[in-house]
Amino acid sequence: MAPLPLTSTRTLITKEGEFDLDFVKEAAQDEVKPHPGKYHTIGILYHTYYHILACVGFYHLFYLKWQSLLWVIFYHYCGIIGIGTGVHRLYSHRAFKATVPLRILLLFMYAIANGISAFSWSRDHRVHHKYSDTDADPHNAKRGLFYSHFGWLLLHKHPEVINKGKNINLDDLYNDPILMFHHRHYTLIRFITCIVIPIFVPTYFWGEYWLYAWTAGHGLVQVFTSHCSYTVNSLSHQFGMKPYDTSYLASECRLSNGLTLGEGHHNYHHAFPYDYSHGEFNSFLLPFNLFRLPNGSTTFIETCALLGLAYDLRRPPKEMVLRRMNRTGDGSLKVE
Repeated sequence: MAPLPLTSTRTLITKEGEFDLDFVKEAAQDEVKPHPGKYHTIGILYHTYYHILACVGFYHLFYLKWQSLLWVIFYHYCGIIGIGTGVHRLYSHRAFKATVPLRILLLFMYAIANGISAFSWSRDHRVHHKYSDTDADPHNAKRGLFYSHFGWLLLHKHPEVINKGKNINLDDLYNDPILMFHHRHYTLIRFITCIVIPIFVPTYFWGEYWLYAWTAGHGLVQVFTSHCSYTVNSLSHQFGMKPYDTSYLASECRLSNGLTLGEGHHNYHHAFPYDYSHGEFNSFLLPFNLFRLPNGSTTFIETCALLGLAYDLRRPPKEMVLRRMNRTGDGSLKVE
């Protein structure tokens, strides 16, 4: 199928401009109750091990061959693209459609960060959008910066996350054979992407010391890539302006945007979650604007669209964005 024009607005939207796939946010609760979840012992041990490994890997960065240093940077950004473009914009929000080769590539790149499966990530993210800033939000920002960034991974899920998660429509995920294959065989896939490849490539092709490849290419890349993505849950829900909707804690955070290649325009994203560009000014095909920040994921999607690998890219009409800003924004961004 030939790709649609990059400005296509073929969307599923409500009158308020929300994506009509179980993403319409429910009213947020004012009071935050104590978290009843128990500590996740296995998760604590897992993260402790990898953070120690990452610290050693950071030290070993200074001893890497130049080829290995470039490899570490490249592999890190592959993981960032896999998260932002793959599980987030494609599978969680269906912001665009992708051909089979691109879907396989994105799922492979996502596994570099060694998180939960793409299916589970997309499910939890849909819960986050529908119940944002409530007890049913997996990383409720009202519980503080540390909790929303990393603390939630050290606890078992809040009961409300599990209960409300049962109300989310996941039919499109279950009906995707590539995604479900990835889900069923994720243990093997991430073993290959997180351990085998980052260690084998530098040691075999340019003779890097295996220990440096293990600590820096494996441990450091995994931890740093993960923490960059976590800033969207933490920094982008605590710091920045809210020109599109003040009812969300989500804000426009430039630091998070830089660390994640374009995921930091979070207030816009919660207002228009189906937009493939993740921001009003993020497309490099739009006229220049000083507010626009570099967005690697958007550029990646647009490049894939030009190559025929991505299509049906979705964006809301500009008039809808302006109406939303005037109705619910904080007035911090003036756009003609």
